[in-house]
Amino acid sequence: MKVNFRNSNRARPKRHHARAAGRPKVALFSALFAALAMTGASAQEICDPGDFVPPPPSVNITNLTHVGDGKYSSSVSFTSKPNSDTPFEVGDLRVIGATPSLTTNSSNGYTVTLSPNQQHFGFLVKAAAIQDCLGRDSVESAFFRSITDVSAPVFDTFPSKVTLRAEAASTTVRFDVTTMPFLSATDRGADASIAAPDPIFTSYNPYQEFIMIPGPTEVTFAFELDGASLTGPYDFPIGTSTVFVTASDSFGNKPSPKSFTVDVAAPPADTTPPPPPPPPTVDTTAPVLIAPADVELTAKTGETSVFHDVTALGKYNDERNEMIIIDYKVGGIVVDGSYGF
Repeated sequence: MKVNFRNSNRARPKRHHARAAGRPKVALFSALFAALAMTGASAQEICDPGDFVPPPPSVNITNLTHVGDGKYSSSVSFTSKPNSDTPFEVGDLRVIGATPSLTTNSSNGYTVTLSPNQQHFGFLVKAAAIQDCLGRDSVESAFFRSITDVSAPVFDTFPSKVTLRAEAASTTVRFDVTTMPFLSATDRGADASIAAPDPIFTSYNPYQEFIMIPGPTEVTFAFELDGASLTGPYDFPIGTSTVFVTASDSFGNKPSPKSFTVDVAAPPADTTPPPPPPPPTVDTTAPVLIAPADVELTAKTGETSVFHDVTALGKYNDERNEMIIIDYKVGGIVVDGSYGF
C-alpha cells in the first residue's frame, strides 16, 4: 500500500459560516486557565469563558482501507466533542466518485464507508461539520483519496494438460488439481501511473490530500469441472476432462478463465502368458489281469463246434483306472468276437 501526500501553498479562501442566534460570546479569564492546569480537563470539557481557550476543533482521519466487496473505509474523529446541536452527519462530507455511508464506532468516533463508482474517489470533512461547546466551527480536513484496483491478476505459469494412467483393474485416477505446483499468478495492484491529481481534486484551496494506491494482494484460484467446484482430490475417469481455472485478487478482479485437460489413460493390457499345464504323469505300473474261470461248452448233436464270445469274460485291475485293451487269442489267432470252438 502506497501513501502519497500532496500539499499546495495556495491561499485558503476566507470562509463565512452562519451561526445560530444567541450563542455565547467567548470571554477570556485567568481563572479558567488555572482550573485547566489543576484538573487536567480536556479542551472539549471547557465550556465556560476563561482566559485559556483551546484551539478550534480539528479532524483526525485515517487512510482509506479496502474492507472487501469493493468498499473502502476510514475512521474520523474530532479533537472536541461535537455539540449536540451540531451532530456529525453524512452531509458534512464532500465526496467525489463514491457513495458514502456514516456510522459511529467503538472509539467514540465515526466510520466513513465509500462505495466507489469511478476509479478515482475520495472524501474530506467540510469546515463547520461540528461545533464544540463553545460554538466554534471545526476546520476543513485534508482530502483523502484512493484509486480502485481494477487490474486483474496475470497467470505466470499454466499447464496445458495433466497426463495420468489408471492402475490395473481401475477406471479412475484420484488427483488434486488445487495443489499443482506448476500453476501460479501475480497480482499487480492498482496502476500507479494514474495517481496524478485530477483537476477536480485540486480545485480545493489549499490543495492537500493523501492518496492511497493499493498494492498487490494475494491471488486465490477457483477450479471448476462440468459446472462443479473442485476443492480437493477428485477421481478423474479414463478419458479427457477439461478443468477451468479462475484467478482472483482481494478486490475481486479476475482475468478470463483458462483451462487445461486431465488425460487419464487406460491401464496397459496384461501381456503375461498363462502358466503352462502340468506335465502328464507316466504310468509305470502294469495292470493286473484277472482271468475268468474255465468255461465248458457242449456241442449240439451232429455239430463239431460251438460258437462262443470270450471277449467279455476277462477282467483287470489298474491303479489309474485307465482303459485297458485285452487281447484274446486262440491258437495264435486273435479273437475279437464269437468264435467257433
